[in-house]
Amino acid sequence: MTLSRAPRTRDLATTELTTAESGQIRALLWAAFEPDDEGFSEDDWQHALGGRHFLVEVGDEIVAHAAVVARTIEIGGRPLLLLAILLIFIGFQFVTMGLLGEMLARTYHESQDRPVFVVGEILEERNSV
Repeated sequence: MTLSRAPRTRDLATTELTTAESGQIRALLWAAFEPDDEGFSEDDWQHALGGRHFLVEVGDEIVAHAAVVARTIEIGGRPLLLLAILLIFIGFQFVTMGLLGEMLARTYHESQDRPVFVVGEILEERNSV
């Protein structure tokens, strides 16, 4: 293959791919992976469908392909979204505990009738303007 033309990129949904484009992508993927147990399989092809496809073409030939397919990850039949919501609430609790700790520390220092810090040495006198 020679690069006689400038490469172009396209962004397509699976439903927008033509039969010829699907065949080229499939051939490209099968050629990219070793034909062993860990190679590209029919299941892998099915998982690549249903999302967005990003193609790099030179002329009429597809030379690179990437697929982004949104999937819902579930734990125990519940979407992972519930875990994200739970983590947000836990984060809120941690921030609240931090603020309470800061208030307790300031209250403690004030109740001791001592300054929070002591100036050890003044290095340079400045004139007030």
